Amino acid sequence: MVFRAAQDLATGGADAAVHVSHAKLVAGEAAWLSARKSMQVHGAMGYTWEADLQMFMKRAWALDAAWGDRAFHKTRVAQHIFKSGAALGPGATFN
Repeated sequence: MVFRAAQDLATGGADAAVHVSHAKLVAGEAAWLSARKSMQVHGAMGYTWEADLQMFMKRAWALDAAWGDRAFHKTRVAQHIFKSGAALGPGATFN
């Protein structure tokens, strides 16, 4: 999704805003998931200053809230998907 968003921004694609929102949702979810699982694996050691994990967790929190929250981006993607006449599927989505 991140590659598709970058491609649309570079070429001036009509749906660039939707692809950017989708990429932000996917990247934010990946950052949250990896931070949570890493914290679970490392336990309390992950919160200490000796481990860099606490820094990555804070970055994931900050970047997830930056440039619009999840609700904004989910709404943008949902409006695109559920609009009448939306071209979805293998022939239209990944052209």
